[in-house]
Amino acid sequence: NNMTKIRTDMNIEGGAIELTDANLMKTPLVFMTGHDPAIARRASGEAGYSMPNQSRLTNEERRALRTYLLERGGMLFVDDCGLNLQSLPFLQAVMSELRAALPEYPIISIPNNHEIYNSFYNMGGPPKGSAYIRSHGVDAPIPEQLRGIEIDGRIAVILSERDYLCAARTVSVHPGTFKGEQSNLAYRFLTNIAVYALTH
Repeated sequence: NNMTKIRTDMNIEGGAIELTDANLMKTPLVFMTGHDPAIARRASGEAGYSMPNQSRLTNEERRALRTYLLERGGMLFVDDCGLNLQSLPFLQAVMSELRAALPEYPIISIPNNHEIYNSFYNMGGPPKGSAYIRSHGVDAPIPEQLRGIEIDGRIAVILSERDYLCAARTVSVHPGTFKGEQSNLAYRFLTNIAVYALTH
């Protein structure tokens, strides 16, 4: 609201939404993170990191996701924030579900000169995110490009391993790690994503 000409009504309930909720079809942009409770339980103590069966989508959820992305023109931003380990299979499981829901649309690398990096702020490619300063370590093999799915010339899905949503937290569970440059860049990039979703 402060930085763009977009005026958003912040008097909303907020919170998580089911893929089968009719309200999903009313929003242009949805965020998905690695904070799934079943995955978080595994990450905090159970041996093995396979995707829990209860985290798989039902056929009804896959149909709703397909409808949202393909017919309603929605945009999905998937960020692995919440898992803290690249070895955990959150993004792999999400990609598997996307392939099941949209088999005719491949997951592609998004060029670093794509419009999502200059739809409002000129960023020159994906910013680092908090994955570079937390448990991933500065030498972690984070891909140079984000991945996603393109439908009819627009990016409909963005897949991130960079923990942008963790960097954008207003309240940090890891004091001192989500401040300064990483947080500012995350907010700028997420602003770009919102502007892109609203204009496409």
